[in-house]
Amino acid sequence: MSGMAGPVAEDSHSSGTTRLLSWMLLGGFLFITGAARAVYSSHGELPSSRFELLASYGTLAFLWYWFSQEFRAHRATFPLDMGLFLAVLWFVLIPYYLWRYERWRGLAKLLLLGVLYFGAWAFSVAMHCALVWLDALAWAQGGEVNRVTAA
Repeated sequence: MSGMAGPVAEDSHSSGTTRLLSWMLLGGFLFITGAARAVYSSHGELPSSRFELLASYGTLAFLWYWFSQEFRAHRATFPLDMGLFLAVLWFVLIPYYLWRYERWRGLAKLLLLGVLYFGAWAFSVAMHCALVWLDALAWAQGGEVNRVTAA
C-alpha cells in the first residue's frame, strides 16, 4: 500500500493521553452545548445568536483538535489550513483520513464519533423532557414556574 503511513512506533504515553483528552473535550463540549440547548428549548426560547456562534465554532475547534491529535501518531501531513478544510468538508475529510490511515479501526472511530454525537443529542432531548416535566409538576403543585412569559 503505497502512500500509507502506519502508526509511529514510539507512540508514547503522553500521545495516548492527549488523544484521550481530545475525545473527552469533544464529547464534553457536545454534551454541554446539548444541555444548554435543552434549557433554552424547555423554556420555549430560541438559543441566542452568541450561543449559536459559540456552539458552532467551538464544535469546529474541538473537532479540529480531535482530528489533529488522532493523526499525530501517523505523522500525517495536511494541506495548508486543515482547520478551514475541516470546517467546510468535515463529512468527506474525516472518513477519508480515518480510512486511509487506520482502515477498519478508523471506521470504528468514525462510528464512535457518530455514537458520541447521537448520545449528546439524546441527552439533550432527555434533559428537555425532564425540564418540561419538572416545570409542569411545579405548576400543578401551585409553585412558581421558571418560564419567561410574554407580556
